[in-house]
Amino acid sequence: MKLSSFAPALCVLALALTAGFTATPSRADDPNDPAMKSKKMREADAAEIRRLNLAEAAYVQRRDAEYAQNWQAWRAARAGSATGQPSRETGETAALSAERYDSWRDGRDQQLAYSSASGAQYQQDMRAYEDARRASQTDRDAYARARSDYEAAMADWRHDVSACRAGAYEHCQR
Repeated sequence: MKLSSFAPALCVLALALTAGFTATPSRADDPNDPAMKSKKMREADAAEIRRLNLAEAAYVQRRDAEYAQNWQAWRAARAGSATGQPSRETGETAALSAERYDSWRDGRDQQLAYSSASGAQYQQDMRAYEDARRASQTDRDAYARARSDYEAAMADWRHDVSACRAGAYEHCQR
């Protein structure tokens, strides 16, 4: 036999062996992990998990507090601008709320990476959207008027047909 007839089988065997030696199952949270047999290692693992959970909880708490501040500032700024009157907040508090809102807005804009070009594109897109929305509303209004006119014409025609059948022949002219 020639060696070339065994070449494909040898390649498959080599790939299988390579995959078998390189791919090992993960030992995370494996109760049979030999490294976790000692009480000291289990306690260290539990302490690390506790530390990570506490750090995540602290992060979430800070994030939620910041969200609450930003929403409060937004509502205060919105309440003042919607009524045309100053918000219920006075002096320093209103200035802080407006400052927080501006800070939040600036951070959001930075986060979304709006450059002047994309901001201009956004404004252009919004104008096109509003124009299309107005045109669509105009079309709906025109359709509603045409439908109303059609319904009135059909009612007149039905009345004329009914009168014609009843013998009022002046209504049969249509």
